[in-house]
Formats: sequence, C-alpha cells, structure tokens
Amino acid sequence: MKTKQIIIVFTLMAMTSLTSCQQDELLYSCDPEINSWVIEHKIEYANLSRDQLVKFDYLKQRGLFASFSPEQKVNIYQSKYQYLMDLNTLTKEEKEWLTILYQRVTPNIYSSQSDKNEFIDFSLIWAYKAMEKFSWERIDLYRYTHTWMTNDEFDLWIETVKNQKTSSPDSTRGDVEPELPCVCYWDISCLWAWQDCKKGKCVETEDGCGILGTNKCTGDCM
Repeated sequence: MKTKQIIIVFTLMAMTSLTSCQQDELLYSCDPEINSWVIEHKIEYANLSRDQLVKFDYLKQRGLFASFSPEQKVNIYQSKYQYLMDLNTLTKEEKEWLTILYQRVTPNIYSSQSDKNEFIDFSLIWAYKAMEKFSWERIDLYRYTHTWMTNDEFDLWIETVKNQKTSSPDSTRGDVEPELPCVCYWDISCLWAWQDCKKGKCVETEDGCGILGTNKCTGDCM
C-alpha cells in the first residue's frame, strides 16, 4: 500500500471515533449526522449480531457499537472470537494465545474503570508477547484484536476507502487539525510499522482505541 493511501485510511479512521470527542451532544460519533442517526436507531438496533452490524456503512458500525450495552459489546467480540477459532490460517498455538485474551472479555471491561484499567495493562503485555512469539505484524494484531470485522471484511473496507479517496484533491493530510479526534493509544495501535502514536496534536477521546476498543485515544498515527 502506498504512503498516500495509508494516510487516507487513517484520515478516515480519525473521523470515526467511538466517543463524544469532548462535545456532550456527540455521544456516539464525531460526525453529527451519524450521531443523530444512531440516537434515532439505537433501540431498534440494540441487539444486532456481528454479522448484521457489518452490513452497515463503517461509520454507522462504529456509532452503533458505541451505543451498545457492555453485554452486547461482549457478544460482538465473542462472535469475532468464534470466527478466529475457525480460521485455518491460524496455528493451534496462535488460537490458544488469542483464547487467553478473549477469555478476559467481560462486560466489566466496558463498564468498570478499574476492570478496564486491569484489562488494558494485561492486553498491552499480551500484545507485545504475541508479536514476538508469532512474528505478527501490526496489521495482524489489528485484524485479530482491534476490530470486529473478519479478515475479508477488513480488507474490503480498506480497499473501499482507497477507491473512494485516492482521486480526492484533499488526499494529502498535512498537519493534524485540532478538531480531529485522536486515533491511537500506543504505537502498536497503528497499523503500519513505520508509524508511531504521537501525542498532543489531536483531541483526546475516552474510548475506542487499542485492543477491543477499551483504550483512551490520546495520539495520532504519524
């Protein structure tokens, strides 16, 4: 993937934070239209399955997930876990390592700050060990732990973003604008190895980064 295309992907990701972006009226998306749509439909779609969720536009997926109860967020990632266990591209050892992580996924990591902090500390150590043990790249870690999408869905999403934005006159990013939300918490929250999670140039958000979306977003992938 070319550098310009990677930049485009992360520009879009920056606009899709799960949190309020420090504006009380934006509960579920930094996009006011998406936020209003989620408020209107969140009761109707409160019990969507993972397969149903991914049929929506990606921005709506993010907003809907943010509106889910802690229990429903767990259901979504339990479905992702079952998908991972059925992947023939993962070794037995990789599946066992993923099981160690996913068996810690409970509603409390989304509702209790102390449990969330404990999970974040654990998941960071787990992630670095996974990359070392299995020679995973950041994109591998992202596929398995940072999104509810399957590998094919994830690849299709990135390709769609590239196709939609490549010809845009605004495809170069430049400096991060102050109103853009942060998109990462630590460096391995960024997809590509050449990027670091730089702090202080974006608006911090409460959740939506890192493994299973439990981390605060405090930096930008640059």
